[in-house]
Amino acid sequence: MQKTIFFWVIVVQFVISFLVTVLGLVGWVKISDGFLKSLVAVLVLEQAGAVIAIFKSTDFFDSKTTVNDEGWDLLATLWKYQQIHSPKDRNSRWLLAINPISPDFTDFAIGYSRLRYLSLIDINQNRKKRMRIMFSNVHSQGP
Repeated sequence: MQKTIFFWVIVVQFVISFLVTVLGLVGWVKISDGFLKSLVAVLVLEQAGAVIAIFKSTDFFDSKTTVNDEGWDLLATLWKYQQIHSPKDRNSRWLLAINPISPDFTDFAIGYSRLRYLSLIDINQNRKKRMRIMFSNVHSQGP
């Protein structure tokens, strides 16, 4: 609630300063030259601040919805062994199990978390409660 109020106070302040500055520039409102120059400078700074704030908060490259390098490595491994074990069966899934003390586990976890977030892979727990990674059925449907 406080953020919303603060946002609208800033917007109203910007609109008022914009209107006063523009009306002063066109001569509808009498403003001394020194004060008008200050208003124009403040208006330019406000606009620059708004553009910078929008630029910093916008993810132009959509990094949360793209696969990272570790994810590509994991997908390549899954695909490689899927092709070896079940090259023609789209419904069969090759499962990957990895030990948490493995040296590659950190890279695996980074790639896994991004791929799981994007729903590109699924997990399956067997009777021994081991986590096994496989391609998601959602993204493996073919023509």
